[in-house]
Amino acid sequence: MSESVVLVTLDNNVTVSKNGATATRVYLDADMLPNAVATTLPSIGDVYDENISALLVVSITTTYLADNPNCGHKYTVQYSTNIGDQSNNSDGERKQNRTFGVSAQYKTFTKSGLKDASWFEWASDNAEANDLTLKKREVLVTFNIHRKVYVLKIDQWIELVARCIGLINSDWFAGEPTGTVLFNGCSMTQYLDHSGKIRWKADLSFLRKKLDNTTPDTDTWLKEWRPEKMRYEKPSIGSGKDAAYLYKSCSLNRLTQNYYGEVEEIY
Repeated sequence: MSESVVLVTLDNNVTVSKNGATATRVYLDADMLPNAVATTLPSIGDVYDENISALLVVSITTTYLADNPNCGHKYTVQYSTNIGDQSNNSDGERKQNRTFGVSAQYKTFTKSGLKDASWFEWASDNAEANDLTLKKREVLVTFNIHRKVYVLKIDQWIELVARCIGLINSDWFAGEPTGTVLFNGCSMTQYLDHSGKIRWKADLSFLRKKLDNTTPDTDTWLKEWRPEKMRYEKPSIGSGKDAAYLYKSCSLNRLTQNYYGEVEEIY
């Protein structure tokens, strides 16, 4: 919300109970008090102040002063530490919200057919261990980014998501190096904002691939273990600009940026 308003609450008392803390602030339209210092009406999820960052806006009630449409608007802003699920209220907390999970996959490589099998040995007598296999661990970190998307542009958003599914990041994304994050898909949830307009929440799913500590942590989705050389390499068809690798890439940052000239908040 971006209305120009004036804070008219004379005190900023915070009520604390066993269920948490609450507070109320009242604002009026700025043009009703032209000599007062104007400010911006807060949004759902905004903090009370820097000293009480856990106290957040949970509701904004808009009425007419003295119930008279000619008198301008009165905005009653409720704060609480028990914010709960505000999915049906408004534009959400102005920060990126993520969830994480970690798992591992194991790939097995056998000695059969390798050019140099001398690295399979028994520690006791240094004899070759013909019946052994090598297991390489690859760690997958799953994380989700949640954002809001305006319904007026939902078709363009779906088209963007469809183009990016199954691709890896071609540049730094969410603090991760090139080629380490794969976009795994998106789910959408509809809600109503503070003005009653239909909006959409997007839950974006990603997979971060990590290899062993000795392998450079870039292009991990493009690398496979090469047993005969005892290292990870990037298999490809062709070379140079015409090379085709295991995964195509694009800038996944497009999925979290603002689009089409409208304000789209990460929440």
